[in-house]
Amino acid sequence: PVSMPFPATMYGGGTLTFRTKIPANVTFKIGLIDAWGNQNYVELPANQTKYGLVRNGNWGQASIPVSELRGLAIDLRMLSYEFVILEQNGTACEFALDDIYWTGGALVGVNERSMVPRTVALLSNVPNPFTASTDLRFDLPTPGPYEIGIYSVTGQRVSGFRGIGSAGSNSLRWNGRDEQGRSTRAGVYYYQFVSGGRSVSQRIVRVE
Repeated sequence: PVSMPFPATMYGGGTLTFRTKIPANVTFKIGLIDAWGNQNYVELPANQTKYGLVRNGNWGQASIPVSELRGLAIDLRMLSYEFVILEQNGTACEFALDDIYWTGGALVGVNERSMVPRTVALLSNVPNPFTASTDLRFDLPTPGPYEIGIYSVTGQRVSGFRGIGSAGSNSLRWNGRDEQGRSTRAGVYYYQFVSGGRSVSQRIVRVE
């Protein structure tokens, strides 16, 4: 998987273009993975020309519409990996990649309506790892109550929050202290977010 240094949200209606040299008899797929763990792939079959890629074992170029690449579930606002290549049938091979880029399209989420998420979503905390404090972030489709519990790796509750969130993006700051006001130790913690009948968790790492 490859994480690219620019926002794929800019290319929701564009194309993903890349060059590759891969054996003609190997079926492979290209895909995206978003921050919620959703994955979607398009297949490039062995010995067939698809998306402009001629399968002759030499260098070739493919251009895949992002509308096909994202499918129905991928959230282009929050991608973990903007380019994933996977061999399809367990065939060992060597391959090369070059000139991976996104082109065309328009901004995704530039109007107020599209900025409101359709489901409850827990985002990664920022920063992570953290030293003194970190922002816990989440999205809500409508205003509503939420609860966040922070736990140690052994499952012991360390701290928590309750509140009423607004529609769209929300965040609150954890100062790294437990419910008695004591500073927590460096290590791995988990925070569980509950709202609208949905429960999701993320990992937090505290460093010295």
